[in-house]
Amino acid sequence: MRQRERELQESIRRLISLSTDHFYPVVIDVNPVPLRNRAGAVCGIKKSHADAGVADIYVQGPCCRGFWMEVKAGTGKQSERQKEFQRTIEAHGGKYYIVRSVEEALKACEDFCGHIGLVDRQLEKVMDTWQHAVNE
Repeated sequence: MRQRERELQESIRRLISLSTDHFYPVVIDVNPVPLRNRAGAVCGIKKSHADAGVADIYVQGPCCRGFWMEVKAGTGKQSERQKEFQRTIEAHGGKYYIVRSVEEALKACEDFCGHIGLVDRQLEKVMDTWQHAVNE
């Protein structure tokens, strides 16, 4: 994964927690980890336990409800396994968003609020402030 995408995931994780009353994001790490011997030399690769194609972030919301978020930097595209994961989630009634910025991630939270009939006052204030800044 490119560093820019990893930084974007971390920014989204931090800002959703700070900008909302009801959402807690968890970054799903699917990257392999190099195993090192006592001398520090790489002696193998530990594969992730996450399923291939799983989205980057799971956002836990209120009332045991949540949604998946795939983070793409720039013009990045979903892999076939990621598309399959999205189809599976949506076929089972779940929500799945592809986001390319912190603003899109907050809009996904806002959309999910509308989907489940929730009002998140703190998120509304953040989005109003963001909208005023863009319009000026």
